[in-house]
Amino acid sequence: MDDILLEDIDDDVVVFNDKKNIKNNMKNKKNKKRKVKKLNIYLFIISIILILMIFLTTYLIIKYDILPFKYLIIFIIVVVIIPFVLIFLTLKKKKKKGNKLKVFLSIIEIIYILILSFGFYYLNKTFNFLDDFTSNNKYQIKNFYVVALNKSDYKEIKDLDTEKIGFVNNLNSSIDSANKKLSEVIKVDLVEYDDYTTLISNLDKKEIEGFVIGDSYFDSLVEEDEKLKEKLKIIYKFSFVTLIALNVHNNIKQNF
Repeated sequence: MDDILLEDIDDDVVVFNDKKNIKNNMKNKKNKKRKVKKLNIYLFIISIILILMIFLTTYLIIKYDILPFKYLIIFIIVVVIIPFVLIFLTLKKKKKKGNKLKVFLSIIEIIYILILSFGFYYLNKTFNFLDDFTSNNKYQIKNFYVVALNKSDYKEIKDLDTEKIGFVNNLNSSIDSANKKLSEVIKVDLVEYDDYTTLISNLDKKEIEGFVIGDSYFDSLVEEDEKLKEKLKIIYKFSFVTLIALNVHNNIKQNF
């Protein structure tokens, strides 16, 4: 009789322990689900912030057109495509050990957010500063191109280092300031011409390898002769701000 009672007690203890284990397992599963849910919300918020910073930074770059096409492609790969791949991998549902990878990817996303935030802040502050300049008639942004023959092997500004560069000294063209700015980028051997007809002719004869010209003058040049659109190519763009001091008799422009 005692043996039977002991067996019954043992069975009751086993059943009680099984119920307790089941209850603990259910509780652990709920806790894990709760943690996974919180993690997914966190990852979603991080991804949304990253997407926002991508669009804001890209908007500034496109709006102000500050990157040449070659560097624009690199920008799109590094700042747009790679982050979106990260976002896709982060938000993609994965089983088993996927959470550790998601956390790692989210850390990379946070680094991207910090870099893009700093870049956006700096660019926005710079462009707002320039907008304040240009909104006041006393300030003006001057845009210049370095142009070469389309059939030449020159692809970027450093290829023209130490080569002969032509220019035409038009009235109020700020060409002197442009030449000075260009000399900070490469070593230039400048050759002055009286008109663009002679300059283009000497460019064909290889007496010069390229020339400096203001954007408005270049636009006028290719509009007057459509063949120049195919004949010439822009290999470098640069800009600077000029300060316009108004005088009673004339306007004096000074490089700012």
